[in-house]
Amino acid sequence: MEAQANAAKYKSVLKKVRPVNEAMPQDLNPPLGRPELSRDPYETPLSPNPPPFFETSKVTEERISMINFGPSGWLSEEEINLLKNVILLRQKAIAFCEEERGMLKHPYGKPYKIPVIPQEPWQKKPIPIPNLKDSMNNQHQAITAQYFLWQTPLENLE
Repeated sequence: MEAQANAAKYKSVLKKVRPVNEAMPQDLNPPLGRPELSRDPYETPLSPNPPPFFETSKVTEERISMINFGPSGWLSEEEINLLKNVILLRQKAIAFCEEERGMLKHPYGKPYKIPVIPQEPWQKKPIPIPNLKDSMNNQHQAITAQYFLWQTPLENLE
């Protein structure tokens, strides 16, 4: 088993961005739309008698078996053959694995823009902490100069 090292690159506060917690403006991201079709899909309807299924480089029998066509007996053999024919006709629109996935074309919708606010670094300087030796020297000088008087607890009772 290989060890994984998940190290993130350091990013300064000036480069960080935070999303804004508010409603998304409608003009920023328009809704998805339908592009113009190159042809009328109703002019060329599906064949009532589709040809038998044949494998291609993308659509194989193994990949077809991954698709759930419903419980057994729900669709007839003719309906399953028709669905397989539609899958063959539209095989570019289906991704069976991550490598085949694509991006949404721009006529359908533009990439989303998320409003963010810039992160500002702290403006306050840290509280200075004195060096231990300097602090001890100051206390030693105060004791030798008799700023502090040594008293025992019994001397305080008088």
